[in-house]
Amino acid sequence: FAGLALLPAPPAGRRGPLGPIASFAATVQWARADAAIDGGRLDVGLARAERALELDPAPSEGWSWLAGVLVHRFGAPEFEANPMSRRTWVEAGLAVLARGESVTREPEELAFHAGLIMAFVASLPEEVLEWPGGAHSAWTAAAEHFERAKNLGHARADDAAQAAWREVHRPTPDTGAPEGPPRTQTLPT
Repeated sequence: FAGLALLPAPPAGRRGPLGPIASFAATVQWARADAAIDGGRLDVGLARAERALELDPAPSEGWSWLAGVLVHRFGAPEFEANPMSRRTWVEAGLAVLARGESVTREPEELAFHAGLIMAFVASLPEEVLEWPGGAHSAWTAAAEHFERAKNLGHARADDAAQAAWREVHRPTPDTGAPEGPPRTQTLPT
């Protein structure tokens, strides 16, 4: 067993009882979380996802997966009939990404994902998801998330931020005041 001394020490975040196998244990928990959620056991699935994040918080993928489930699965009209309740799921997904930014090794990915979620929200009709301040507010939040991702070093965040800011400052044909995004876009021919 003298060879064990030659193994590098696990990173500070992995010195718990699972040490170097924490990443594997987290992967198992992610699979169990997904199966529980697919089986309609939301509370069990969320508890398992939280355990996976405790075991291995560094990868951004887990944080993004959980946020995506909250926003796109539980915040979907097929799952949640009430637009205000759908907004609560979106807010929960954004909160997961914010928590992850402070502990992941790729915070720029989570900031970018938050921008994508808000761009998605901005593009939805109000009857599907009511957002305080409407599409203008959602596009502003998207642009701010993309700006943060850019400042953290995300390669595509600058283009995304510029596109979101264009939506924020898009004038309306009637008043010249900013409006939300157009509902359909055509490409130049």
